[in-house]
Amino acid sequence: MEENFKLSIVIPCHNEVENITEVIHSWQSVLKSQSNIALEACELLIVDDGSTDGTGEAALNVDTDFKTHVIRHEKNQGYGAAVHTGLEAASGEWIATFDGDGQYDAKDFCHLWKKAVEEGADVVAGFRRKRSDHIIRTFNGKAWTWLMNQSLNVSLRDLDSSFKIYRATTLKACLPLKSSGLFMWAELLSALRENDAKIIEVPINHLPRCAGKASGNDPSAILIAFRDWLSFLMTPKY
Repeated sequence: MEENFKLSIVIPCHNEVENITEVIHSWQSVLKSQSNIALEACELLIVDDGSTDGTGEAALNVDTDFKTHVIRHEKNQGYGAAVHTGLEAASGEWIATFDGDGQYDAKDFCHLWKKAVEEGADVVAGFRRKRSDHIIRTFNGKAWTWLMNQSLNVSLRDLDSSFKIYRATTLKACLPLKSSGLFMWAELLSALRENDAKIIEVPINHLPRCAGKASGNDPSAILIAFRDWLSFLMTPKY
């Protein structure tokens, strides 16, 4: 397994000015604790998906020992599109995905990376032990995971958990993705399975949202996810 490897961390954001500074600080602390990561070679890719509250500016004002890049979408293009932009731009040997809402614990990266080393995995996916979300959003997430597992021949406990790490060569082989919404995770995992990627799961923490507003449970986001899913099912596979 790589020593002094380069890590790219992709963080999609939309109106997370109250959370993004602490999220960046948490990664600064975690990366400093990892002796096998070349800190000065790491990069944090903040994808500002049409924020109107100064999220991107706040991210650039945080002092770090690694490079912080803010990639701006002038208009909101959707969660999946923001993640995809970051994945395309990432240049590390390993890529982590992580939300900007402060609900994931960056310290769990140590557990994901340890499992990647021990198992020789291509992807290590975090599954939330206990979701700190409203009961309706938690139910919707479980129902969506079940539906995706059944229809796409994938098998994950927490499909839409964004905290994952990927071997870059394995991930890049699955790009580009078509979904601009929440179906993006299912599309990506389906492509990884098709490419025989070794995927393992690790339990992670999930924290209550302390500031800002969640958008994943908006009716429009759910409709877009179903639209993208149906479009994916109807597209011929060769």
